Amino acid sequence: MKHKILLAFFFLVGLNFYFYVPTSHSFSTTPPTNRTGAPGQNNCSSCHGTGSTLTVDFDFDNGNSNSYIPGNTYDINLSLSAIGKQRFGFSMLSWDDANNWVGSWASGANNQVYNNGKYIGHENAPNGQADSFNYDFQWTAPASGTGTVNFYAGCVAANGNGNTNGDEANTFAFSIPEAAPTLQTVELDLHLLLEGPYQSGGVMSTAGNGEIPNSHPFSMTPYSENPSSVSNIPANAVDWVLIELRSGQANSTAPRGTLTELTALGFLLSDGSVIGTDGQAPSFAVLPSSSYYIAVRQRNHLDVMSASKLAFDNDPVSYDFRMSESMAFGNQQLKVMNDGFFALHAGDYNQDQTIQTTDYDEWQFDPAIINSYAATDGNLDGVVSVVDFDRWFLNKAKIGSHELNY
Repeated sequence: MKHKILLAFFFLVGLNFYFYVPTSHSFSTTPPTNRTGAPGQNNCSSCHGTGSTLTVDFDFDNGNSNSYIPGNTYDINLSLSAIGKQRFGFSMLSWDDANNWVGSWASGANNQVYNNGKYIGHENAPNGQADSFNYDFQWTAPASGTGTVNFYAGCVAANGNGNTNGDEANTFAFSIPEAAPTLQTVELDLHLLLEGPYQSGGVMSTAGNGEIPNSHPFSMTPYSENPSSVSNIPANAVDWVLIELRSGQANSTAPRGTLTELTALGFLLSDGSVIGTDGQAPSFAVLPSSSYYIAVRQRNHLDVMSASKLAFDNDPVSYDFRMSESMAFGNQQLKVMNDGFFALHAGDYNQDQTIQTTDYDEWQFDPAIINSYAATDGNLDGVVSVVDFDRWFLNKAKIGSHELNY
């Protein structure tokens, strides 16, 4: 009886070894990870050999796209071919240039997304295929700013004999750049007032219109705009202004947290409206769904910036500094006029964002000038006089916002 039990035992062990297939080669249901040939990863050749006939054809968006648009979903076809082989598998990932996982997958027939969405690969790889097999699936592009995306795939062509003898393996890499962003043109419906030339009822004087130069003043220190000029100055223009669109997040204390992204030159008209140098509303080419602070600079008043970012989704974008002190970022950066309108503070004659004795020094150096476009002409009437001292005196020791510092 003892001999019979031993014989039965060895018989079962023998059967087990006969039918056993090592688990290291049993990935027909789900492929392994880290076998795509991506930087730092292995490939499939250590088990399945190198491929002399295995070819890989990667078709992105049916060949219609040379770049991807962030957020769009694309069809991908992966075709594997090898003469005499009848079972084909793959594992694929998508990385940015810093080897971060980017994009997302959606599986199709005979493939699956696995390892927490990082990979896509075969699922129960069909056997009995004649020399080739196609896998179809989808990939959704990552967010804007990702840059080039690199696809890596480890591929296998097996002969279906139950082990790795006679199989072939190969790797594949494909890179696709991010499409250049599509910009949209948005007009800015902007209004503001200057204390210096302000009269009443939301209207400013144009007494100094004849002294406004055809070349803008923002190419000189502390500004940095390129020189440019116009043929004619609008008859109802009060002065040149510089408009800035700013990204980032404004800080409650220094240093400034916003960054100037776009600028436009324009004219402030007597009714407080602003037009571009072409006589139309200022316009900017911006990314869809973008948001910016709006900053306005003028040569002898404290510059201002909007209290918060504005979404540039609608055309036009409207902003009115005249309506409330709270429209400007910072503490009391707009001054209330006698009739309830709000205006920029006059008297920053040296453009340093602070109204102080140094501005008085600028005025005192030459306090009597006629027919002039001088920074010390605080009321913008074309004449430097004691009236401009009065404009400065009312605001002396007034500090502008650190966000408008240069």
